[in-house]
Amino acid sequence: MKHSKIILTLVRFCFALACAAFAAAPAVAQTSASGTITGRVLNVTTGNYLNNARLTVEGTTLEAFTDQSGNYRLTGVPAGTVAVKVFYTGLAVQSANVSVAAGGAAVQDFSLASSGDTRSGEIFKLDEFVVAGTRETNASNIAINEQRFAANIKNVVSSDAFGDVTEGNVGEFVKYLPGITVDYVAADVRTISVRGFADNFTNVTSDGARMASSASGSTIRTFELEQVSINNVSRVEVTKVPTPDQAADSLGGSVNMVSRSAFESSRTQFRYRLYTSFNSEDYQVFKKTPGPGNENTFKVLPGVDFNYIAPLTKNFGLIVNGLSSNQFNEQHRSQPTWRFTGAGATVTNPYLRQYQIQDGPKNTFRDSFSVKADWRPAPDHLISAGAQANYYHSFFGNRNLNFDVGSSEVPTPATGTPLTFGPAFTSGATGRGTVTQGGSFRDKYGATRAANLTHTFKGREWQIDSGLNASISKTWYRTSERGHFAGVNTSLVGVSRVLYEGITYPKPGKFTALDAAGNTIDYTNPANYRITTLGNTPVDARDEFKVARLNVKRALGFLPFEASLKFGGLVQKQDRDITSYNYNTTFVGADGVANTADDSMAPYVDGRYLGQDNGFGFTRLAFPDAYRLWEATKSNPGYFSTTTAQAVTNETNRINGSLQFSEKSPPPIPSSKPGSSRTASASSPGCGMKKPRTPAAARSSTRMPRLCAAPTASLPSSAARACASPKPAPPLRSRSSPWCARSAPPTRNASTTTTTRVSTPRSTSPKICSSAPPTPKPSAALTSARSSPTPPSTKTTIPTHPPARRPERSISSIRA
Repeated sequence: MKHSKIILTLVRFCFALACAAFAAAPAVAQTSASGTITGRVLNVTTGNYLNNARLTVEGTTLEAFTDQSGNYRLTGVPAGTVAVKVFYTGLAVQSANVSVAAGGAAVQDFSLASSGDTRSGEIFKLDEFVVAGTRETNASNIAINEQRFAANIKNVVSSDAFGDVTEGNVGEFVKYLPGITVDYVAADVRTISVRGFADNFTNVTSDGARMASSASGSTIRTFELEQVSINNVSRVEVTKVPTPDQAADSLGGSVNMVSRSAFESSRTQFRYRLYTSFNSEDYQVFKKTPGPGNENTFKVLPGVDFNYIAPLTKNFGLIVNGLSSNQFNEQHRSQPTWRFTGAGATVTNPYLRQYQIQDGPKNTFRDSFSVKADWRPAPDHLISAGAQANYYHSFFGNRNLNFDVGSSEVPTPATGTPLTFGPAFTSGATGRGTVTQGGSFRDKYGATRAANLTHTFKGREWQIDSGLNASISKTWYRTSERGHFAGVNTSLVGVSRVLYEGITYPKPGKFTALDAAGNTIDYTNPANYRITTLGNTPVDARDEFKVARLNVKRALGFLPFEASLKFGGLVQKQDRDITSYNYNTTFVGADGVANTADDSMAPYVDGRYLGQDNGFGFTRLAFPDAYRLWEATKSNPGYFSTTTAQAVTNETNRINGSLQFSEKSPPPIPSSKPGSSRTASASSPGCGMKKPRTPAAARSSTRMPRLCAAPTASLPSSAARACASPKPAPPLRSRSSPWCARSAPPTRNASTTTTTRVSTPRSTSPKICSSAPPTPKPSAALTSARSSPTPPSTKTTIPTHPPARRPERSISSIRA
């Protein structure tokens, strides 16, 4: 109640101040005759109009700045002849005498040049570095000028400041800015952070509006840059300290990408580039070589991008941008893991426990297209409408070889050899060593679409900024749909000890695998490996933003100093839906028993990739063929088995990896009807119902796991306890959907409303909104689990694609 009174008092104060400002302004305006000066400021060197050029009237305190189109307006200028001066960092200061009539408007344009430039038509001699120097100076001038007159602490850099940007990735550009840290995934910059905070505390916007990001199917608030191109960006603004009219959900800072404007240029421009990209480790132009998948492909790939800026008339302009980037990266990674505890190890004297070599070639394809129209229906108005579409596709084929001496220095059996180590060697204990292979073969797809409509009004005393923005981002990973497993795991048979010799950077000079008798095992021979488990990891993610904003600014010209009153509002809604699967199965071979001689990797070697340079001195390593093994699921389905424990884990992973939530700002206002026990809630957008308050005991049951049909012995301890003593919740009736959830309305909060949903498969989910929910039909794996005290091995069909989507079951409602 106290907070409500404070807010109400502040609102009343602002309203009274605004009324006083509006009432006082006309009286002040009548005290002296004045006029208005308008015009544009042009950089004659580049042919572009200047943003944030400062114009002053000598002998007065009047001041104005140009907008993105180079337009300015000076109001309240005394009638008569006045001197107007224009300043822009890096360019020569210019002034002009302007005659202003009382109550009239004068027009004065300025064309600025650097001190060394000449006027059009004059001849001057270029020195050796003038071209490169001019470009760098223009970019630097823009940055310095924007930062000099900014209302807060921020960095502004023109998008051409650092030359060509790899793949058009915005992250490759902003990583050079102060205070910015980027996070690489393979060769791509995926996320950015400001001031050392985590990347989910950085707000990324386009023209001040939030953009959707499905974040690779992640449940955190991270904006990923893979589906955004810098090709349609004029400049990038990095804000460390937000102003009151900016979003407050960026603890670290924010990055705003300002799109190009049709009125930036004084003439029509068309720029394009044709190029190729290649990796220094594989640069054969007209020859296909193995990788990254099961086919030979070209490694030298073409690319193109273009920008078309057309100020068709004085008041209408059009911009079209396009990009197509194709790139191959040969990625070799050496990853040692050191241990600082156990066996006498310390921080200053650790031992090398694990080592992984990864051969991970990757193809990346990126396409972007955007169009924008700018229209000035009146001198003080600017309406912009734009749309953009971005598409991303990458395929990576990671092939890993892993050595591990074990986590214990104690041998097994006790009569074996214990672990010993030194600065240049590590000898593992008997019975502790392992040598395995793994990998990741996945196609990642992403598509982002955005549209916006903005209106800007800059009058003599009023300024209005409004906009509507909508964006949708989708990410999907595919594995079996492309004819391969996502991962295949193998294990070297009979390994007891692992030895590292000649340890130096970046890897040991020699690796040795020994059996229990001390005999060497050849870790390069595929016949010595057995296939253990295989998996598929499809993901579907969708994120959507809808934003409406309005900001109004009123100049308080009657005060003896420069002041203004600004107020506004924002309505924002975000919807995110993520479904993540992780199917794992066991290879049992012809005899139906796991880890036997017929599970050898030798028949399933990736022969096409055999003989490739695997990096860091490793050559001719044999890896399993994820494509051939997937084909085996069709020709010999009996070679694969999913145990009950795996089925339970698969379902647990699906539930934990799935999420659906809807968030609105500001939150909906609850019903205030006297005596009512029901409150309006946006916690189930798909249901559109009101929920009665329920006891805490009943609310707790909404989080009961959906795996209670399985034996509790195979479940985590927390899930087993919940299944042992479930507390039924009273049924609710829905006005729109039988799949609505039982969940108590959360307490009210003044910021946002968040709804979290977790989906469950149709085959095991009852209609929980009905008064008597039907008994779920158990799967084959779960039926077997009920009839057997131990999880048996059960033949199951490996899913080839995610099950059909269906209405989700909401399990909790959270207000943040």
